[in-house]
Amino acid sequence: MQRNQLLFRIANLPQVKLHVASGLSETEHMALLRRSKIAFNHSLRQEMNLRAYEATACGALLLMEADNLEVNRFLQPDTAYVPYTPQNLEAQIQHYLAHPRARERIAQQGQKAIQSCHYSARFGALLALLQASWNPQEWQAQKLPPAEETDDFLLAHALGHM
Repeated sequence: MQRNQLLFRIANLPQVKLHVASGLSETEHMALLRRSKIAFNHSLRQEMNLRAYEATACGALLLMEADNLEVNRFLQPDTAYVPYTPQNLEAQIQHYLAHPRARERIAQQGQKAIQSCHYSARFGALLALLQASWNPQEWQAQKLPPAEETDDFLLAHALGHM
């Protein structure tokens, strides 16, 4: 189902004040997300897009399509975000508007979980992985070619073809 069709359905819910905005400055965009109780997101390619990061970082409850291919790698469903389908979209929104404590609990867990996704944390995890798999004896045993060797030799050596 298309994003615009879903937005139209949300706009027709009587208790919802839907804000659809474009052309906002970064400051205005973040302020809008901080004021939002629920942030609806429907990614184009079933990816964990920037809007999902921004909404959770700003403390809004994230509603993300249930068939998203990436979000579960970062956020736990029904704990740090709420998955929706075209069949249950309105029910999910109505439920979390009627249950503010549940909404706030999930939004807070999402905000906490997304903090581990910033660049320095991700880079730190990558470094830890590299350190865990790094074998200094193996690196020392490799003989690097002299600096004057050709790029072809360097490439072949790096690829293990020598």
